[in-house]
Formats: sequence, C-alpha cells, structure tokens
Amino acid sequence: MSNVSKKIPPKFNGNIDSLNRIIQTIYDDINEVINATNKSENINRELSKGKPGDMRVVNYQSSNSESNLYRLEVYTEDGWAKSTLSLIDEDD
Repeated sequence: MSNVSKKIPPKFNGNIDSLNRIIQTIYDDINEVINATNKSENINRELSKGKPGDMRVVNYQSSNSESNLYRLEVYTEDGWAKSTLSLIDEDD
C-alpha cells in the first residue's frame, strides 16, 4: 500500500495557538482512524466506497441459514477483501 503515510509529530513552539493546533491535529488523526474502521451495517451500503486500509465487520443474513453471519472486510487497492468470521462459543 503505497498510499499509507506515517504521521510526523507537530512541533510545539511554546505558545497556546501552537498547542491548540497540535491538539486539533491529534483529534483529526483519531477521527480518521475511527471513520476508517467503523462502518455502518447498512445492507444497502456502497460496495465500492473505501480507501486502502479501511476495515469493517459486516453482519449479514445468509439465505440458507437463520443465524447471523459476520464478515471482516478490508479495502485494498483492488477492492474489498472479505473473510468469514466465526463466533466463539464460550461454553466450549
């Protein structure tokens, strides 16, 4: 994934405006991570929307099963990669 970039810590020059800018940058970065990892379970979602590195867990109903099924989806440069998940029975 060549689009992934590392964050560089902002410089603090000792004044309150600089500190406010640093705090805002931190919150912007946190919100970017939240938006990339928390997607709605809306079944009518756009399948093509996403950017490389986005992740979501999708709850979907199989047509041949009455139980809920889950899928981990990760957006790659080629589209959404999907893997079926299993629930762990804590009684086992």
